Amino acid sequence: MNQHKTAIEDIPNRIRMSLAAMMFGVMAVIVIMVIWMTDIMDELAQEYAAELIELSLREQTSTIYTVTQDEARWGAGDSWILAPNGQAIYGDVGSSATGTGTVDLSYIFSRSDKVLYVYEKTPLSGETRTNVYAALAPFITAVHDAPLQTGFVANGFTDIDGELAFVAATRMSPQNRSAFSAADLPVVTNILILNDANLEGINQGQLARNIEVAFASTDHGSELALPLFGRDAFAYLCWTPPAVGQQVLSRSTRFIAGLLVVITLGHFYVSHIVSRLARAFLQESEDARTDGLTGLLNRTGFDEAMESPEIAKAMRAGHLGVVIFDMDKFKPINDSYGHHVGDVALQTVAQRLQSSARARDLVARLGGDEFAAVVIDPDPERVVKKVMLRMEQANLSPIKVDDHVLTLEASMGFALASDAGDLRQLMMAADASMYAAKTAKEFREDVEGAVA
Repeated sequence: MNQHKTAIEDIPNRIRMSLAAMMFGVMAVIVIMVIWMTDIMDELAQEYAAELIELSLREQTSTIYTVTQDEARWGAGDSWILAPNGQAIYGDVGSSATGTGTVDLSYIFSRSDKVLYVYEKTPLSGETRTNVYAALAPFITAVHDAPLQTGFVANGFTDIDGELAFVAATRMSPQNRSAFSAADLPVVTNILILNDANLEGINQGQLARNIEVAFASTDHGSELALPLFGRDAFAYLCWTPPAVGQQVLSRSTRFIAGLLVVITLGHFYVSHIVSRLARAFLQESEDARTDGLTGLLNRTGFDEAMESPEIAKAMRAGHLGVVIFDMDKFKPINDSYGHHVGDVALQTVAQRLQSSARARDLVARLGGDEFAAVVIDPDPERVVKKVMLRMEQANLSPIKVDDHVLTLEASMGFALASDAGDLRQLMMAADASMYAAKTAKEFREDVEGAVA
C-alpha cells in the first residue's frame, strides 16, 4: 500500500534523471554536430584544393599546348628549313615561350632527327640531354605519323630522369607549304618539368602542403591523389590535405567548452527549480490526501486508493477485507479534557491501528474518530481477525495525557469481498458490521446498568 507513496516521492528524482539524460543528449548532439561539421569542412576544403590544383595544372599544361600550337604557324619556318640557323631560330623563338619562361625545355628537330634548336632554362648535361631526346621520341613519332595538318599537337606526360614532364610536340607548317614535303618539316617540342618550383606554382591557393609527384608504378601513399590524366594514369600529384575543419575546431574549442559548461550549469539550475516545484506540488498533493493529525490517509486519499487497479483485482479474486474502527464515547473526552487531549487520543489510536495492521495494508482515518484498515490476502478473513484482535489488545492499555489517564474503547466491524458484489457494498457491509457491534455493546451496557 506504500508503493504509491514511494512512487510519488520518486518523481523528483525521475525528473532530475530525465533532465540529466536530456542534457547529455544535447551535449552529445552538439559534439556530434561539431565533429560532423569539422569532417564536412575538411572534405569540402580537400575537394576545393583538388579542384584548384587540377585547374592550375591544366592551365600550365594548356599554356604549353597553346604556345606549341602557335609555333606550328610561324612564317619563319620557311627560312629555318632552307637555311637552319640556330641564331636566327633563337631570335624568333626568344620572343615567345622560351623568352618568357613558360617552358623549361624546347627542342626543334629535323625530319632526320637532327637538332636544329635547343633551349634549356637550366643547361643539361650530355647524358641527361640524351635521356630527354629518348623520352621525346614517342611524341616526335606521333607527329610524323599524323596527317599533314596545321595545328596538330601530340602531348602527354613522360618520365625524364625520374622527374615528371609534360610534353607538347607539333610539326612546323611554313606559309609556302607547297614548296616542301612532310619529310622536310621540322618538329617543335616544348617541355614543362614538374619540379618543386613548378609544383609550388601549381599550389597557388596554398590549400595543400607537401605537393609531390608519384608515378603509377609506385605507391603514392595518399588517398588525395590527382591522376594525370584519366583512368590509366601515368602518374599522380599527391599532397597533404588541408585541415580547415580541424583548424576551426581548435580555434573554437574554448567556445564549445564554454557552451557545454553553460548547458551543464543551466541543467543543474533548471533541474533544481523543476525538482523543487515538483516536490512542492507533490507535497501539496500528498497533504490533500493525508490526515494532518495522524499522518494516515484521509477520506480523499482512502477513496483514491480504493479505486486502484490493485484493489479492484483483489476484489474480483475475493482477496479483500475491510475493518471499520470507531471509538466509543470519544465526545466526552473532548468535552471534559479539551481538544488537546482528544487529539493525543486520536493519534494514539492511529498508531495502535497501524501497528496492528501489516506494513503493506492500507490504514486510513475516515473522519472524526472513525478509522479503516484494508487488507489484501488470499485468506482475508484470517488477516482481518488478527488485525481486530491485536487492535483490541492494544486498546487495553490506558493512555496518559498530561495528568489524565484515559481508557479507550472502540467498536469494530469487518466485511469480506465474498460478502459483497462491489466496493461500495463492501464498505456498507463493514459499516453495518461496526454499527451492529456498537449497538450490541450499548445494549449490554444498558442491561448491565438496569440490573445494577
